Amino acid sequence: MCLTTKMIRCRLDKELLLNLGRRRRIPISGEVDYGYLTHVVTCEAFGEYAPKPFAVTHEEGTHLTVLGYVDKSTEDLIDYAVTFSDPAVYNIIDWEHFDTKPMPIEWRQGARYDFELTSLPVFRLWSDYEKKMVEKDVFLFELDRQKKNGFGEYIYRQDIYREWIRMQLRQMGGASICNCLVDGWNIERFVRSTHWKEYPDRPSYRYINRVRAKFCGGLVVTDGEEFSKLLRYGIGFHRTFGFGMIRLCPAGTFTQN
Repeated sequence: MCLTTKMIRCRLDKELLLNLGRRRRIPISGEVDYGYLTHVVTCEAFGEYAPKPFAVTHEEGTHLTVLGYVDKSTEDLIDYAVTFSDPAVYNIIDWEHFDTKPMPIEWRQGARYDFELTSLPVFRLWSDYEKKMVEKDVFLFELDRQKKNGFGEYIYRQDIYREWIRMQLRQMGGASICNCLVDGWNIERFVRSTHWKEYPDRPSYRYINRVRAKFCGGLVVTDGEEFSKLLRYGIGFHRTFGFGMIRLCPAGTFTQN
């Protein structure tokens, strides 16, 4: 049986969002990590029903626009926020423009769609030096692998990122990539929290530097039920911070039929 997935669309007041960040002592100097702030608000507003993955699709003006995938109805999400959320969090959301829509219950095998997504293309692997799991950009991982194996072939970052997306879909199933374009990438700074065992309610914050890569291209559905799971789960890590959401477009939007 296919999952019943819904897409959520909401607008967040940027000034109230920044004020909340300041009160929580979340770093917001310089370039603001709106993905992290959105994560804070949606998790507190909707609890376990918060959208994951989601994408901040518009940052201009006085509001952010956020799209995401959820399993609950509009009424369930609003009821949870009204019942449990802090007023400072509740008032950040523009409830007059809060909407959800059902995604298709069944996906036809062989159907073609174009897609776009923003992701952090990283691997997580064990570090003997640090004695813990660490993240490494997949391009840097491939450079190290080639150096270790004595290869001298020049590699292109975009090629490695495209292969990473193809590998993600091969592992998860449900669809295969027909073609893929890296529509841009930047090394950016993001906020993450650390919760210490001694002070679980007093998180500290740190910055991480990662490559934000935007992808677009075409895909074909290979299994309808698995494709529904793929959309709901998303691609890669950091899905709860605004990455990995597959947004579908009509075939031909980015590719030629």
